[in-house]
Amino acid sequence: MKNKNPYIEFIKILVIIMVPLIFIEFVIYSNIKPQDFNYFYDIGSEEDDYLSPVARISDKINNSEISCRNLTDQLVYFDIPIPKRANEINLSIKFKDNFPNNSKFSIGAKDQEEWHYSYNLIYDNTIEELIKKYYYGRKDNLFLFKLNEYVKEYSIDDFSKNPPQIKLATDLNITIPEFKINNYQPQEFIINTALRSPKTFYVYIKGNFNVEVWKRDLNWYENEDELNISLYDLNDKLIASEIIEDDGEDDKESDKDNDDEEKGELSVNNLQEGVYKLALKNNGDMLITKIKLNQNKIVLYKEVFLAQSSIYFDNFEEDSEIYFKVQKPLTLTAQTLHDVALQTIYVNDEFLKIKKRNKDYNLNLDSSNDFYKLKSKINDIIIKGPEFFSFSEDSWFNPFEGKNIKYKNDLNYLEKNADYVLVDYLPVQDEGEWKIASLSLNIEEDNLYIKNDKLSMMFNTPHLSPNKNETNHMHIPIDWINITVHKKSWFED
Repeated sequence: MKNKNPYIEFIKILVIIMVPLIFIEFVIYSNIKPQDFNYFYDIGSEEDDYLSPVARISDKINNSEISCRNLTDQLVYFDIPIPKRANEINLSIKFKDNFPNNSKFSIGAKDQEEWHYSYNLIYDNTIEELIKKYYYGRKDNLFLFKLNEYVKEYSIDDFSKNPPQIKLATDLNITIPEFKINNYQPQEFIINTALRSPKTFYVYIKGNFNVEVWKRDLNWYENEDELNISLYDLNDKLIASEIIEDDGEDDKESDKDNDDEEKGELSVNNLQEGVYKLALKNNGDMLITKIKLNQNKIVLYKEVFLAQSSIYFDNFEEDSEIYFKVQKPLTLTAQTLHDVALQTIYVNDEFLKIKKRNKDYNLNLDSSNDFYKLKSKINDIIIKGPEFFSFSEDSWFNPFEGKNIKYKNDLNYLEKNADYVLVDYLPVQDEGEWKIASLSLNIEEDNLYIKNDKLSMMFNTPHLSPNKNETNHMHIPIDWINITVHKKSWFED
């Protein structure tokens, strides 16, 4: 019997001991040490079967420069392998910008067992245009764009700590405070300029409110010439109303010498200080000849029909003046309904000739912090363009100076309605004709739904929806998707 070699026996024993130890060490190490798993989806390559369903993507597109596929429908899916204890996903995608104006591109991550995805914006060509066109402040992924040069300068911190009264377009959870005039003291105010047609005013009210309205019926038409005085809050909830009755002379022909007036009054006590809407509803067969209030901040909304004209009553014509401000360039339009009211109106140092009835005449006005004053001698003229008109400089105010504007993926809408735009956005990187967008997800914080160690993801391209006939032919080329999944160690929170 041969003697056993002690060295060989030692090695055998060492192997028997070390192999389990190495395995245990590997298991422990692989869990203690954080790991990154990379998945590169080369779209259009020979092994490409990443996107589904195939009916919503094009065939492979291969040329000497690149291989890719086109997204041809709104919703296209792909999966990401998710190892145990994974907590972070970093994803980037290379695509070509074949988007129509005012469109966006999102990636959804499944977050419920049933069909449900949380969407993450990766490309918004409206925001990209804002970045090119406007001054902005940036803090991490927050962008604050200033669209109106005439408003005060604010920072991102101003909106996060104590939002100012400004027109802000955002989809973030920021509430602009209601408009308030500091140290407002109500005083009596009278509008002696005759007006025609239904009118909507905004009034700043503190304490009790009282308004008196005088009207003169034209009796041009056979109807009841009632005028309804109604006060609403800014949610269009009716607070109070009164009616000024018809003058009782509906059946007789119009009398330009008739100077009969009817008067109505509306009073409401103990109103909370703020802005209210005052509506004077009527059928247009009358003139509102006088308005008297116990509050001195009042503006007329959208349109003014100046009617202090001899067309309506004899010895009635007087010069009229109205005031307004222009915070963004706009076009003022003027029109008259009668040949005898063809005239020239003056807006500060400029003038506008009204040469035909029932035709709009336009005057382009620049932004200004100063008042514009419009003057008319003949009247019987409809003025549109500015948002708010007043009958003195002191009575003018902007009731919506502070206002939340719903963010829309529409540059013209934002420029027209907002002073500032605040968005959470990570800009794309340009690579020639291609763009690279990035996205980070946290599996736990975003409550993502993992099934069979996979996460379902989705491209959401709204302009490719089958019912978008004007844009669904504008397919989006995808070159690759690069994914890194981070697996945390036992010691990571």
